[in-house]
Parts: sequence; structure tokens; C-alpha cells
Amino acid sequence: MVDLGFLKSLFSKNKKTPESLSAEAHLDAISDETYASDVRKMILEAEPSGRTMTVIAYETLKVIYAYSMKLKSEGKYPEFSLESLIASTIEQGKKAKSQNDEINWRRFTWFATAASVMRLDWAVIKRHPELVQIGAEIWLALASSGAHIVPLAKDSAMWTDEERFRYSLLSDARDGIADVLDAVVPERYLRMTEFEAFA
Repeated sequence: MVDLGFLKSLFSKNKKTPESLSAEAHLDAISDETYASDVRKMILEAEPSGRTMTVIAYETLKVIYAYSMKLKSEGKYPEFSLESLIASTIEQGKKAKSQNDEINWRRFTWFATAASVMRLDWAVIKRHPELVQIGAEIWLALASSGAHIVPLAKDSAMWTDEERFRYSLLSDARDGIADVLDAVVPERYLRMTEFEAFA
């Protein structure tokens, strides 16, 4: 299990940052280098099953992100950002935990974890290409976790039938890893020598 405490700490690393500032301001107060290092630590220290759940959440979040950006472009969701997505999933996880809703607490933990990786991939590394090696380490671990995706997606109550459907078409660990590489891992990493072992 990934600890929500780490994710909440992203918003309190700079003690001079007032609590009233937005999620974007809290994340902006953390250097990109520190953020990348912390996300790597979170993923690499997670249990294999936790990394698998993060992959499932990441794939689902891609759809949510695309739809939210469409609404933003239409002026219907102007405040949306990767930072607000992280903050929202953390808050929903905290709410579920306060209500002793174990399933949704875990579900939003995976969404918050995936959103943190997404921000690293889509924003931080875009600003700092030199951090791409950290992203590669993270995705090597996440791609390997695809070996467990078939049984975990099938048996977990955390995911809806729609979220689980794509994995019902897979049959074994090899299929799971191939699916993560084909549909989830950002293309920039697949061109790196570290991923040749999956070829």
C-alpha cells in the first residue's frame, strides 16, 4: 500500500507556504528535482501489488484528464490542472478514510499516486528533460508490475466493470506486461535502452 501521508507531505514541504494557498501553489513550492525524487521513492518502495494498482489508476486517469481538459478548453472547468487533480484525489481519499470506507480510500490512494506520476511525466520532465532517467526507473517498475494485472484487476472491488474490462481480455503475466507497455508507458521511455529487455 502507498501511504497517503507521502502525498499529503507534497503540500507541506515548504513550511513558509500558507495553508490558504492553492494546490498549484503548494506544488510549485517544491523543486521539480525534489518532487521527482520523492515520486520515485514512493513508487520503488511500494509493494508490487501497489504498483499494479497505480498502473490501472493511471490508465483510468488518462481518460479523466482528457475529458477535463476538453471541459477546460470550453471554459467549463477553468481551474483544472494536474495539481488540482492530485489535490482532489487526496481529499477524496481522506474523506473516504474518515468514513471508514476502505475500498474508496484505497481507490483514491491509487488515483493520487497515479496523478503524481502523471504530473512527473507530463509536466516536470517536460520542463527538466534531465530528469527523464528518474521517470524511466519508475516506469520500469510499473511495467514489470503488469505481470500481476490480470488477477488483481479481476478480483479487486476497487475498479468498476468498465475500468476492468480491458484487462478481462488478457490471459497471463506476459499479456499484462505487454498491455502496460503498449497502452500505458509514455512513448519517450520505450525508446530508451533500459526497456530493451521487454522487447
